[in-house]
Amino acid sequence: GRDREGMLEVMRDPHVGTFGVAAVGCALILKFSLLLKLPQGGWRTLVLFPALGRMGLLMPLCSLPYLRGEGKVSPFLPLRRGTFLRGLLFTVVLGALLYGLRGLLALSIVLGFCYLLSSLFRRRLGGMTGDVLGATVEMAEVVALVGLNLGP
Repeated sequence: GRDREGMLEVMRDPHVGTFGVAAVGCALILKFSLLLKLPQGGWRTLVLFPALGRMGLLMPLCSLPYLRGEGKVSPFLPLRRGTFLRGLLFTVVLGALLYGLRGLLALSIVLGFCYLLSSLFRRRLGGMTGDVLGATVEMAEVVALVGLNLGP
């Protein structure tokens, strides 16, 4: 769908389309490739990049209205006051402990990306859905791995 209603209708459809399968396949290939390229790998990466992805998820959760009356997300909304700051504090500490400045750089890149993505969702859809949140996590994890690959 090119307009708001068309996009929301596509997201309501329970069938996975060609572009959905291609997007998931590309995300998996990118994650695998980026994990292999990391200069410092191991358990630290496997702990940090999903945490950064979930931190990015708080951006639309805290700033966008939920567009569906009922859904898997609705019991958790609205988020409690301070959720974003607690999540940020946790990921700052985790990123600094596990990767130092590189971890903080990756967090900054993820937050900037998710801010822009949330702005796009606000402009195109007027809010968020569960599909929007799932896409945000997947893209934020890829961006986190790109951020962890930056630098010497």
